[in-house]
Amino acid sequence: MCLRPVTGGWMEKMISFHMMLNQLHTSLQSQWIDHVKDSTVRNIVMALPDTEPEEGCLYIGNEERLLPLLERWKGNFPLMFIQSEGSDIGPLEPLAAKGNSLWAVSSLSTMEIGNRLMSYYFQWERQVSEINDAIVRGDGIAQILKLFSALLQKPMFWLDAEGRVLASEVEYAFENRYIMDLLIHGEMPEELVAQIRRHATRIEGKPQPEISAMHFVLDHLTYGILCEMRKQRMKVGRILILSESGEVDHLLLDNFQSLLPLFRQYASLQKAGRHPEDSGFSLLLDDIFERRLHSEEELNRRAEKAGLKPGQWYQWLLAVPMDPGNDITMDTALMQAIRVVFPGAKVSARENRILILNSRESYREIRAEEDKLVPLAQEYDARFCIGSFSRDLFFIRQAYLQSCAELNIAAKLRPEQRVILGERYQIYHIIDLCFRNSGGYHEGNLLFLCSPRYAELLRYDQRNSGELSRTLAAYLQNSCNATRTAKALYVHRNTLLGRLNRIEELLGGSLDDDNLRMTCAFSAAVATYIEKYLGKDPLELSYLWAEAAR
Repeated sequence: MCLRPVTGGWMEKMISFHMMLNQLHTSLQSQWIDHVKDSTVRNIVMALPDTEPEEGCLYIGNEERLLPLLERWKGNFPLMFIQSEGSDIGPLEPLAAKGNSLWAVSSLSTMEIGNRLMSYYFQWERQVSEINDAIVRGDGIAQILKLFSALLQKPMFWLDAEGRVLASEVEYAFENRYIMDLLIHGEMPEELVAQIRRHATRIEGKPQPEISAMHFVLDHLTYGILCEMRKQRMKVGRILILSESGEVDHLLLDNFQSLLPLFRQYASLQKAGRHPEDSGFSLLLDDIFERRLHSEEELNRRAEKAGLKPGQWYQWLLAVPMDPGNDITMDTALMQAIRVVFPGAKVSARENRILILNSRESYREIRAEEDKLVPLAQEYDARFCIGSFSRDLFFIRQAYLQSCAELNIAAKLRPEQRVILGERYQIYHIIDLCFRNSGGYHEGNLLFLCSPRYAELLRYDQRNSGELSRTLAAYLQNSCNATRTAKALYVHRNTLLGRLNRIEELLGGSLDDDNLRMTCAFSAAVATYIEKYLGKDPLELSYLWAEAAR
């Protein structure tokens, strides 16, 4: 009887014989395990008199059921079995010893053993699935570490390439001096690394490529596992798990080896390989975005450690690949090119975007980067947003979210532009916020944000195939300069003046009126947003507010 057939996927690689025994440790009367340590449990099988031995199966049964199985076993692969309801191995021992077998004796019945192991199987599968889901969602380091720790049930630390602690998961009190040192100093000093390596043994088996894992016992008090994550032969971070066991913890080791592929997958997605000079900045960004800093004093202290000077002017730049499948990492060519063009800037990666914080002498230099970014945008097929500037570092999160929104809007309104000035799209961002947070106020029909007089101008153009609304928008964009507007529209100046007179008639007011100009400029932006971003007719009142939630 096969209780849990597993075909493919994670489970074939994940459940070891050691891990199975751990779930029965209170019922194990005696235990003998040979030197085979990497056998994987693929199926749990209730042994019957005619059961044929198969590799990867864990057999459960009493002496009567297991004896025929052992007699048929050729010893050509590790055989795993648990004898139920017995006090010693008895007549099975000579047969079990003829080859590489792994076995134990339990006081539980066959069905009780099966039920307990089945429960563990499903629990492990569910927890691994939760970790996979969190990785796909791109959850932060702290959350991923918490999920890993739930499976390992030991203090865990994620460190950068320089040994600094990026995140930790320690939920209980303890007196382990290595853990205390890590928490107090926030780093793993090289002397500790050297001490670990003197005591370390490479983990047996075949860890995933680019992962160097070892385990160790320090001072007969601390058992631990150290895993160095590498990317393109460069060390980009470390994972450290510590236990207060004075000897090798087989369950911890088995669990860790099973989770190695997930560690590697997460490190790849989260770009754990931070550039050394930007690791402090990246960690500061993580804490700002996750709202883990709650005072100006704490922010300034952390900013100083990251190489930022409170009170200095900083300008925000954002870069995103044109192709969503083109992943941004800390060592991509675009990232390296940005470091060359802006040697003094702080650079990090987040959500497949490059974040750049550039120091400025004053706020008047806001457009100084435009000429530098255009060649980069063309060569690396990316878009850039030149964002806001401030002396207050608390603005970083808001500036990032605003720049993301402005880039998204600009991609539809001006798809040909690779480098945008965020300030030119702030008005569209405001309109976008109105649309997405309007509730039932105007039922998602943004035309109600327009001046009724401007809406009438749109209706006139629609009935007469006119150009008056487009002419007015161009006139306002060119600071009401008739000569520049006529040149931008490729019309004679007299033609433009005639259109402006007709526009004033329809609006019922003079364009010399500041309030009318401001109202019309906002109304024109609303109409442009509806037409080019939403892809709707500004005069069509049919896109209800439910669509705003998309």
